[in-house]
Amino acid sequence: QVRDVFIFYTVTGDEKWIYFNNPKRRKSICDPGKSSTPKQNIHGKMCVMYLYFIH
Repeated sequence: QVRDVFIFYTVTGDEKWIYFNNPKRRKSICDPGKSSTPKQNIHGKMCVMYLYFIH
């Protein structure tokens, strides 16, 4: 009977790629006349989110 009840449920799924960028400001101390090297990541990150719905 449990298998018969499960047939009536529909499971659907979807995936979504999310782009996010969390810049962090960093302080650096350098001598006058010298330039500091940039430390910030110029490339963003992506993660995937999976959604499942049971009807």
